[in-house]
This record gives sequence, C-alpha cells and structure tokens, in this order.
Amino acid sequence: MSQKSRTTEGSPQAGDQTAFDYEDWKHRLYELNDWTSGPGGERLAPAKYTRLPGNPLRSVDGYSDPFAQARLQTALTRWHAGKEAWNVWAKAMCGLREELEAAGLWVKEGGDKATDAQLLFLHHASVEFDDLGLPGRVDFSEFLFPGRVSFRRTRFGDKEAAPGAALFGGAQFHGGAALFDGAQFHGGHAQFSGAQFHGGDALFGGAQFHGGHAQFNRAQFHGGDALFGGAQFHGGHAQFNRAQFHGGDAWFYEAQFHGGDAWFVGAQFHGGDAWFVGAQFGAPTKTLPGSASSKVHHAYFQRTKFRKTAGFERCQINSQITFAHARFDSTANFKGITSNVGFTLSEAYFHRVPDFTESVFHRPPRLDDVEVRPTWFGPVTEFSKPENWRDRLLFWRRLKWDRDAPAKFRELKRFAIESQDGRSELAFHAEEIRSARWIKDKPWRHPGFWFGYLYGIFSNFGRSILRPLLLWVAMALVFVCVYLSAHIDHPKMPNDGTWSGWVARNGDAAAMTWTAFRYGKPCTAGKGDNIVGLKKELREGTDAFEQAVRLSLANAFVFSDLGGPEGALLTYGCLYGLERVEPEGQRTNPDQRSWITRPYLPSDVLWAARAQEALSAFFIFLFGLGLRNMLKLK
Repeated sequence: MSQKSRTTEGSPQAGDQTAFDYEDWKHRLYELNDWTSGPGGERLAPAKYTRLPGNPLRSVDGYSDPFAQARLQTALTRWHAGKEAWNVWAKAMCGLREELEAAGLWVKEGGDKATDAQLLFLHHASVEFDDLGLPGRVDFSEFLFPGRVSFRRTRFGDKEAAPGAALFGGAQFHGGAALFDGAQFHGGHAQFSGAQFHGGDALFGGAQFHGGHAQFNRAQFHGGDALFGGAQFHGGHAQFNRAQFHGGDAWFYEAQFHGGDAWFVGAQFHGGDAWFVGAQFGAPTKTLPGSASSKVHHAYFQRTKFRKTAGFERCQINSQITFAHARFDSTANFKGITSNVGFTLSEAYFHRVPDFTESVFHRPPRLDDVEVRPTWFGPVTEFSKPENWRDRLLFWRRLKWDRDAPAKFRELKRFAIESQDGRSELAFHAEEIRSARWIKDKPWRHPGFWFGYLYGIFSNFGRSILRPLLLWVAMALVFVCVYLSAHIDHPKMPNDGTWSGWVARNGDAAAMTWTAFRYGKPCTAGKGDNIVGLKKELREGTDAFEQAVRLSLANAFVFSDLGGPEGALLTYGCLYGLERVEPEGQRTNPDQRSWITRPYLPSDVLWAARAQEALSAFFIFLFGLGLRNMLKLK
C-alpha cells in the first residue's frame, strides 16, 4: 500500500474515497488518554524520537520528558486498577487502530513509511516500564497490550526482600514488539504460559530467570522473531512445551539452561529458523552456586517440529538431552557440539542428513529407528527458483547438492558402530553409498557408481534376505523356460536380430513352458541318425518339463549335480537326446562299427548353465550376507 499524502494537520488528503473523520478519531484518542492534558489544557507532546524500522517509538530522553513520565504513571495506575480496567482501555485502543487500518492509514512496515495518525496512535498505545524495580507479585495475566510494551532491564521481585512471581500468562501482545531484553526475574516464577506475541518481535535477549521456573508453555510467537539470545535460565526449569514459533526466527543463541530441565516437548518452530548456536544445556555441579549435589538435568525436545533450519552448532551439553520423535524438515546442524552425558535421537525424522561432524560425545548417541529421507538420486537437497530462461529450460542448473552428505552419513555410521547398533549402521552405510553418487562417484569414471546401484537393487545394500531369495527363485523359473525351449523336438524360430523377433521367441518359449507344465511334454525319441532317444521305458517314466526343472535347480544350487552320470544321462537324454559317437582308436569296417552314446548338450544350453551358476552364486552370496547382517554375526 502506498503512503497517503496528508494536510499539515495530519488529516488524510481531501477526496479520499474512505470516509474518515481524522479530527473525531483524534478527539476520541485523547479522551481515552486524558493524561496527555497539561495543567493549562495544553497537550503533552512526546520527546523527539528516531524512526527505526519496526520500532518508531524509541525515546531518546527516557523518562525525563513529561510525556513519558505521564504515560508511565498512568500505566502503573491502570495496572493497579486490575485487568478489567486495563482491558477496557486496551480494547478501545484496538478499535481505534482498526479504524486506521480500514481507512488505509496503517502501514505494516512502520518506520519512515508510517502515517502521522499511525505514529500518534503508537505513542499513546505503547507502554514502557524500562529500568523499573517491581517488587512482590507482578500480575499481568490475560492483559491486552494494544501497542509496544517494554520491560527492558526491569527487575521483577527480590529473592530476599520481596519475593513474588512475574505473571504474564495468557497476556496478548498484539500492538507491537514485546521487549524484555535484560529483564531480571529474581523473585519467583516467570509465567508466560499461553501468552500471545502477535504484534511484533518478542525480545528476551540477556534476560535473567534466577528466581524460579520460566514457563512459556503453549505461548504463541506469531508476530515476529523470538529472541532469547544470551538468556540465563538459572532459577529453575525452562518450559516451552507446545510453544508455537510461527512468526519468524527463534533465537536461543548462547542461552544458558543451568537451573533445571529445559522443556521443548511438542514445540513447533514453523515460522523461521531455530538457532541454539552455542547454547549451554546443564552445567557442571561446581558451577552451580550453593550446590553440592550431583544431579544431572535433562533437556527434552521430544516431538518437537523444526520446519526450517535447526542450528545447534557448538552447543555445550552437560545434561541428558533427547530428540525422540522430533521432526527436522530442513537442515539440522549439530556441528561441533560437545555432549558429556546422554544424547538420544530415537525415532527422529530428518528430511536432510544432519551434520554431526567435529562433534565430541562422552558416549555415542542413541540412534534407534532414526529415519533420514533416502537419497535415491544422490544428495539433492532442493530445487532453487529459476532466475532466467536457461534455469527454466535446463532444470539441472537449479539442483542444490549437499556435497558433504557422504561425510555426514559416515559420521552417523561411526556413532552406530560405537553403540553397536547394527541396524542403523547398515542404514547409514547404504545412504553413504547413495549420497556419493554424482558427488564422488561419477558414472563415466567410477565403477562403484554402477556397483552401488546393483548392490542396492539386488539386496537393499545387504539388508534384505527376501529380495535375493525371490530373485534366485525367479531366475530358476526363467531358466526352466530356457532349457525347455532348447528341447530338440521344439521347432526353433529364426533369429532375425530385431526387437520384435526377440519378443516373439521369448513369448513362444513361455507359452511352450506353460503348456508343458499343464499337459506335460514327452522326452525326445531322437533326431536323425546321430541323435537317439532314451530307452522307451525311461522315456515313459518321466517328461521334459520335470527334467528341465531338475536341470535348473541343479544349476541354481551351483555345486549340486544331477545325481551322477546316470542322472545326467536321464536329464540330458530326455531333453536333448543321446549323441552316437565312435570310440577312439576303433578302425573297423563301416558295416561292422560299434557305437557308444553320450548325452548331447547344445552349446546354447551349456552357456546358459554357466550363466545361471554364476548368477546363482551371486544371489546366494547376497542372501548369506543379508542373513548375517540380520543375525548381527560379526
């Protein structure tokens, strides 16, 4: 929306289609904030301010100017009057803002683009309690804040003199940023459960939670970034269970979770990145003031969802931490972390391979049933947006590759080996091979590229016993067709070298095998003068299909034979007949020659048998490898 031009009085330009009475609106604003009237009836004006993006009300003179002093005093009086009195004023202020929005006089970007009416509203709607000391119980539960609210460097309670909790449960920060950076919560619990930060950023950078638990359960950070960088949670548990970070990035940069457990169970980081870079979870016992116990705290990220980047680089983890059932839909970075206790990733899901390189673990992390999205076509992370027509036409220019994926999977495999998790070890080894495709293994340069594909197709990288077994059985059935189609009595189709001819020949072989299976096929009685059949009683005691199956199974088991010379004579004689040959050294009259017979084996059948034996040995090896891995035999 473009900024509207205004008259010198700050009213909208004449001729606007929106019927908006600026003077009436301003009059009602002053009625709601009568504290701006001076002793002589003049209006108090705010001190000079700087227009900063998203924060146009930052006072230069603090509380030294009359406007800020009067606003603070009125806010304290209204707060002491209770929630009902405060919310009546706040709702009326929200109504005035809605009028500005309806009239097109509200600019979301704020700063230099803000209208005069918008700035006037923000000056009166904001609340500043900066640098105050609020002893005892401070209760803002379910309060509605129509503008920016600031508690910068505010001290809530005193642990010895005036202990009490700071209660903001269910509060609604809808009008602007909520600033608690540098605040000190020393008197008791800091309760923000169910609070809604919809107006802008929520700043808790450098805040100190020393008095008790810091509770942000079910809090909603929808207005902007949530900044907890450098915050110190030393007084008790830090609880963010089922909190929703949907507005922007969540910053816990170098935050310290030393006082108790850190709870992020069911939290959702959907609006932006989640940064825990350099955060400290737990502390050595000797660093806890006045503590002589050796209690180990916990950090819970169970069922937490990270829609975008989850950054945990260089974290110091001195507590039991678990990411069980957590979901990482984008980059997960744990590079350089140090874990001195326990680290659990059971049943976590990673859309991209997490980075644990340069990390140090006192004990290997638990990886039971961790799921990493398979890298079927190499480590492609995403498609970038096309910048020109070449990117649109040549889609591979838009591929983004994770060239460190093999090293990341190798690190996960190392963890699995150290924890003796054979199943995870095999899974990460498979992904290491896959992720190296197109990065290290090139199809035109490295044979490992193709061997990796075959290894995955035929055995799922040594993790399947069913796949090689089924392939072995299927191959045995195929070779039954091959051996039966070479039956000496079966008419051979000509080989014209075309694709259609190949299909026709194989279709004929399959049809003949099916017919032989259903109705049987007699053994050959011979062909010509040199090929004779078995004796009649042997031919009638078997058929060609039975002997083709017998021959295929013998070759499928590689080292099996057909039952000795007699068995070979029966099988080959039934399928291909017996060849009449003259014994060596026999020199007799042609009319007085004596002939001997031996099994006739066509050259095609011989080569097929050798091929079946080689393939069978390969599948038997893969079956044994899968069985070994399944039983975890080392």
